[in-house]
Amino acid sequence: MPLGSQVTTILTPSAVHHSDWAGDLSKVTGEDLNFAIADTVGQAGYVEFTDLPADVHSISSIQVYLINHLISGASLGKTDTAVLRTAITNDGGTIYNSYVEDTTIRTGSPRDSSLTKRLTSDGSAAWTISEVNGIEVHLSAHSGTVGDGIQLDHVYIEVTYITPPPPSYDSTIGKVIMDSGTTILNEGTIILD
Repeated sequence: MPLGSQVTTILTPSAVHHSDWAGDLSKVTGEDLNFAIADTVGQAGYVEFTDLPADVHSISSIQVYLINHLISGASLGKTDTAVLRTAITNDGGTIYNSYVEDTTIRTGSPRDSSLTKRLTSDGSAAWTISEVNGIEVHLSAHSGTVGDGIQLDHVYIEVTYITPPPPSYDSTIGKVIMDSGTTILNEGTIILD
């Protein structure tokens, strides 16, 4: 049976928890230059995300994006940097397959970062719908010179997935076969036997 279509969707932040960021971590919910700020190394928090759409059959990959990040402060030089550590976790805080990544945050204009595309949750098995619906990102000011703070405007997860296979028609029995998914019928006669 053929596969469905490949589709990309964006999971946006829906809530934060266990955060001690000095500037409210919930500010990462929208890309609006209203920055969350971690002004001390060690400050951290978890970001929860919206669920996948209903038409997901299988998941190909996930990728975390950090939007508009920088460090600022009058005492910082042009070469000063800080490190923002990102971990992909389940809703209990357990890190998936050591998926921890450090992003160097610099002074100057805000920058964007796309983290490594992750194809599996454990190194071999594809992500499941329930894993992705429960996914969280742990953000921590890990090291470096933070000045007045690591500033982050937005975080989101891009998910590439496959939709359910389309119905197939078996000409030997004269019937449409549907294993899963939804089919919308706009006109015609429907006979159920």
